[in-house]
Amino acid sequence: MGRLYYDLFSKQELSAVEKRALGVNDYVNQEPYSTGVSGPETSGDLWALSTAEALALPSNDFRSATDHWWLRSPGEGSTFAAIVSGDGVVYNRGSLVNDVHGVRPAFNLNLESVLFTSAAERGKSSGDVGADALQEVRTNRTSEWKVTLQSGHEDFRVTDSSPLGDDVSVKYTGAKNGTKEYISAIITDKPITEAGAKITYYGRIENASSEDDASVLIKMAGKFRENDHLYVFNEQYNGDKETDYASALTEVVITKKIAVPTGKELTYNGKSQTGVAADTGYALSGTTSAANAGTYKATATLKEGYAWNDGSSDPKTISWKINKKAITPAVTLSAAAFTYNGKVRKPTVTVKDGSTRLDASQYDVTYASGRKNVGTYKVAVKMKGNYSGSKAVSFKINPKGATLSKVTKAKKAAVVKWEKQAAKMATSRITGYQIQLATNSKFTKN
Repeated sequence: MGRLYYDLFSKQELSAVEKRALGVNDYVNQEPYSTGVSGPETSGDLWALSTAEALALPSNDFRSATDHWWLRSPGEGSTFAAIVSGDGVVYNRGSLVNDVHGVRPAFNLNLESVLFTSAAERGKSSGDVGADALQEVRTNRTSEWKVTLQSGHEDFRVTDSSPLGDDVSVKYTGAKNGTKEYISAIITDKPITEAGAKITYYGRIENASSEDDASVLIKMAGKFRENDHLYVFNEQYNGDKETDYASALTEVVITKKIAVPTGKELTYNGKSQTGVAADTGYALSGTTSAANAGTYKATATLKEGYAWNDGSSDPKTISWKINKKAITPAVTLSAAAFTYNGKVRKPTVTVKDGSTRLDASQYDVTYASGRKNVGTYKVAVKMKGNYSGSKAVSFKINPKGATLSKVTKAKKAAVVKWEKQAAKMATSRITGYQIQLATNSKFTKN
């Protein structure tokens, strides 16, 4: 196949093909099938598949052809060699070596020379040359593929890039120009060197310029998603079923500018509240949510591909606040009135915000001094913790009732005698007495 090798491949393609040594192997009628040749060891740039390699292809579609074709593995007899039928079926027992069949040469490709692969037909469809040329690469179930090799564009360099809204402007130098030479771009869903990376968009953006400081605009609205990657390269595009040659892929990091988040000023509501909003462009640390009144701090750290609107990229500290809730508390006492007993009175206090009873840690209570003798006394409540506001209420200490000692009937009158309070309460605290009369025991009739 030596002459065929040089006739079929371009100089650039030849440089990407690696010679392979082919070992000897006898006929094998079961797995693992033969992997070698029946004659002496040999090597070559082009070679026929072995029985095992042909069977390893995904399906008959990958093996089908217009006629039978030879494999390099020996057949059942010394004059037989394995073949594949036109419909893709592998015949391990083989065909007589004198029979005339086709050959489908295979070769080893140096994958380090391959930038990416695409369907042999319409795999690199592009919009019209221009800023909006990026076109979606659709799923293709073809069994025929072409490669884009890194070759012949070593001087190409991307010198600068800047986002323009949803678009990006790219400056370059050292491009190879000509009728088939383009500045092209691809968008991938992950770094191109990462296993499983998928090209989602491809486009030939403009005919390459040989100027030292050329630039190209790439429109990406609705095409470039978060975590996607953009690569720009100088390529010779040769059409369907032809190998393309290109420079190395240069990733253009699209830096999106975003505003520094601002901290909120909130009011205590008894629930956890968020003071700094999350966003796709930065990660938050520190205190981002809290329930109690106070001042808090969070730190916003940019994610890859983002910058602050002022062009900086350092982490930003954001302060935010939960203010105390201003209320006029509802204050009730365990008793609004007491009877004098010679001891200090101290009613217990219940404080509520609406219908919510508050913990004692949220307020201070101040009692008026004394609270022993007959009189009116004030209780003051001042809010603290998560609340602000105050309210004062009062309670009374009433005199102890008098004890009647004797009631005597008189003419159109009654003589009433009672025990003096002086024996139980200082005379100075007594300002007078009240007598109530009624004609029935319920005191409802005079």
